[in-house]
Amino acid sequence: MLMQNSQLLRAAQPSITGHQLEDSTYHNYSVHSSQRSLRTSPGQTYYGNGMFGGSHNLAFSDSTFIDNSITSDNFMKEFLQHTIIGAEFDSSDRHPPPRCHPGTRLAIIERCKVFITQCDGKEKMRWVVGAAGVGKSAVLQIVAEEIPADASVFFSVNGRQDGTKVFTTIAYQLATKYEPYRQFLRNEISRDPSLLRKSLPAQFRKFFVDPFIHQHLFSDLQRFLVIIDGLDECDNSLTQQPHITSFFDDERVASAYTKEEIEIVSDEACEDVQRYLRDELDEIKHAHPALRHKRDWPSELEFTRIATAAGGLFAYASTVIRYIDGPHYGDPVAQLCHVLEAIDTGPKDHVLGRDHPMAQLDALYQRILSNVPADAMVNTRKLLLTCLDSYSERSTCNRLQLTEAAAYGAVSYLHAVLKVPEPNKADNENLEYFHKSFPDFLFDFIRSKFSYSVGDEADQLQARCSLRIVEQVAHDLACMDSDEGIECHRCGYLKGSPGFCDNIALSWPGDERYQVIWAGYALGSLFPIYRVRTFAFGEFRSKLAELGKLKQVPLRTLDYTAICGLVLIRVTSPIGIDAKHSDSWNPTCKHIKKDVYLQQWQGWETLLERFPSGPGDDMTPINDSRSPTKADKHSDWESSGVGEFYCLYCSRRLACHIIDNPDQLATVFVDSTEMSYVELTFVGPDDDISKWRYRFLHSGRPSCIN
Repeated sequence: MLMQNSQLLRAAQPSITGHQLEDSTYHNYSVHSSQRSLRTSPGQTYYGNGMFGGSHNLAFSDSTFIDNSITSDNFMKEFLQHTIIGAEFDSSDRHPPPRCHPGTRLAIIERCKVFITQCDGKEKMRWVVGAAGVGKSAVLQIVAEEIPADASVFFSVNGRQDGTKVFTTIAYQLATKYEPYRQFLRNEISRDPSLLRKSLPAQFRKFFVDPFIHQHLFSDLQRFLVIIDGLDECDNSLTQQPHITSFFDDERVASAYTKEEIEIVSDEACEDVQRYLRDELDEIKHAHPALRHKRDWPSELEFTRIATAAGGLFAYASTVIRYIDGPHYGDPVAQLCHVLEAIDTGPKDHVLGRDHPMAQLDALYQRILSNVPADAMVNTRKLLLTCLDSYSERSTCNRLQLTEAAAYGAVSYLHAVLKVPEPNKADNENLEYFHKSFPDFLFDFIRSKFSYSVGDEADQLQARCSLRIVEQVAHDLACMDSDEGIECHRCGYLKGSPGFCDNIALSWPGDERYQVIWAGYALGSLFPIYRVRTFAFGEFRSKLAELGKLKQVPLRTLDYTAICGLVLIRVTSPIGIDAKHSDSWNPTCKHIKKDVYLQQWQGWETLLERFPSGPGDDMTPINDSRSPTKADKHSDWESSGVGEFYCLYCSRRLACHIIDNPDQLATVFVDSTEMSYVELTFVGPDDDISKWRYRFLHSGRPSCIN
């Protein structure tokens, strides 16, 4: 396995060491369970559909049989939906992938290939480390192509960063190549579908430790090449740099891996970057008629200045090339002068310092942003704030109310740092960063001065767009059948029907197919409901109250079974007050607890999840005459015992409070889809001091609101 701070490559045998939990029992499930034993000659394994149909008087021994006829043809199709789509090394979503320039990085590529082909000891993992921009992803791409990987995951901030799906992604890719493993997964997931939503440690044990270590599904001589790239780009906090480093520093892990470090200042790295710069600048020279007759362009002195600034950083060199060759300007000579000016200006001492490896790259990024005219920067800023979303370019522009002309005008100065889709591909492609170093720079206020709080600014922008969309949806829904609705992932059904999104203003209209996608965004699984909830009770609270959109309703008008999605719970007490009786956190709760410190209050908050799953246990304590009736079949949602935010204790506590306090008032905002955003606050019943606050979604409006 290869991994870079980020990248990991493993040439692993099934006999790799697995750590068994104390008091754990592992069951040796066969690949295919059979009610009676069939025997044949030793060592043979049969795969087939109904191969023994009509046969009798057969005797077999020590064999494994896999009967595909009893399994669903849709298994792999459904499994795919639980993976990181487009993360494999040969995915069209990554085309063209990062590759090493011809003749560069040859030594490190060869060392990685030798590690794979000669891996026969304890060291089954190779950790490839180096600063951002030195070309680690390009190296692993070449390795994956030349020694085809059995499984590969290339994380990216451009929409492929869901760290919770890393093991399902690897398992899926292995299952496409190995029939016994596919059958193992099919059986296990059929037995327990919640495996696809289990924690990462639980998935690792079930998907890899059980079949490879305990059940010996493959021979000990069988090897599998797994490549993981860009762990620090995924959204799981445990994969960030400090956690990765501390993991590899553990002496129990040290003997299992070798380390390959790509240094920025090494002779090998600098020579590779210089080769790349010379070749690319030569191509630019021959592509422009005004430069072809020049004997030396750029001059040797100019080239040396650029090469010195780049060092061994490919991210800097490639950005320079894209900037000089930018189509918006069409003037490589002038663009080269801009680059040299940025080098001369250099980084400010109070930012990173001249000796920092990213300092010159920051200066170049600053120069690129400074080229955007002030009148265009308003729209440029919006697009940069939403660039990390995975929506298509047309969808993003419609949310932001940007016309096609305005959108392309806003990014025309950023071709050196952004991949911009052609207009005819805007339905399926989105803006992407060429390299992670640019958003790292952009979202660091000390380095870029772009935004003091990028997250808050982006959330506010998204919330404004979302509220506009909701208010433009047709409100006259009386003519619709009560059973109609659009399913909203984990949040019930939103009232509506095909065509009722026609009132949404589109700044960049598309075809009918796009209209369907847009309707789905407005009212289905893509709608950013949590941002709306946050801002409905935050920044937009006074405005919504002024418009009469916030209502006070008694709890008896809500249906507990219609509560859905993530429930935000916060409990605080005055600072300086003995909070022993106020701290109602249950030690048995396993979901994440976050400490909260306000101006004069302190406490904790957490998230609780409720989503459709079938009969649940959290209604058990409230089965009495005061229990609200279920709203309708679309609101019949129960809590399931899986997921990192599930907690039976907290679910029951909320249910009991709603039932025991029917006259207590809650604040509700109901949008035109009849999704209710609810805030419930009260003083702690045990101490009369602490403040409790629940914010949750309610599928359907309260019974007192017409």
